[in-house]
Amino acid sequence: MRKNKRIAILTRARFSYHRQLGWGFLEAMDNCSEDISAWTPVMFFCREALRDVMYEQMKEVSEDKYDLIISVGSLWTDVATQFIHETGLKVPLVFGGVTDPIALGILSDLKPTPQITGIYREPASWLLVAKILHRIKPTMKRLLIPYYEHAENGLVAKVLEGIRNYYATVGVETILYPVQKVGSYSEELHELLLTVDTLWSFEGGFLDIFSSYLIEVCNARHITFFSNNGAHVAQGAALVYAAPDFKSMGEALVSQAYGILEEGKTPDQLEIIQLPSDRKLMVSVEAAKMQGLEIDDALLLAIQNELLLL
Repeated sequence: MRKNKRIAILTRARFSYHRQLGWGFLEAMDNCSEDISAWTPVMFFCREALRDVMYEQMKEVSEDKYDLIISVGSLWTDVATQFIHETGLKVPLVFGGVTDPIALGILSDLKPTPQITGIYREPASWLLVAKILHRIKPTMKRLLIPYYEHAENGLVAKVLEGIRNYYATVGVETILYPVQKVGSYSEELHELLLTVDTLWSFEGGFLDIFSSYLIEVCNARHITFFSNNGAHVAQGAALVYAAPDFKSMGEALVSQAYGILEEGKTPDQLEIIQLPSDRKLMVSVEAAKMQGLEIDDALLLAIQNELLLL
């Protein structure tokens, strides 16, 4: 009988991006052509960005016997690597869902260490995406971007400041609305929504719980709903720029896990996998009309050519 191999999966319960990546890994396990029947994944959830709670969960991982840790997202990865460095825990770590492991201080360069390796998707040029959104809607005057203020350990906030600075040069007022808790939709946020002509649901997904309602409001008031979540296409978002699914990321995580658990490799023998962006611009013609957008084939072709530069 094969030895049972336990995998601790550290993720966020209410962050859609994290959930989808976690389920992408489990789905890739189900579809794996190799014999991984001895793998036993155990999920560790944390609802909010609470480092102390995550640190306590790492204690649970260290006190039990796990053969591998998979951390999803920058904060979980940061906490897990901190715990490993402070306690000397020897369990190998594979991270995923990290936008920029160097900028976030997880690695000093894009090389694995004896205990840490991982995968990440090639970052999007969000400034170029902002320019494309303005090209699609040149009449845009007031843009609202709610965002989770702890996303990517503050890296997202820096990206959004750059976007706001760009829009200021073309006469667009950008309102950055920081939200402290995932799934928090305040009356203040709702009132702000009713004063803008464009809503950008940025990558991260804290608005997913309210996405159907938000799309309904945007359609009724001709507010352009622009999203970085592929799931919003089916819900009627006018514009989505996102990766279509998490299949490739799940498969890459399984590949790294297989190298460690089945081939006996150490993390530094497994190169960090950088996946291509794979993001695509998706347009709902029907929703675009309801939101007052004029999008013809010539415009879409020009935009697609620009997106190829990403």
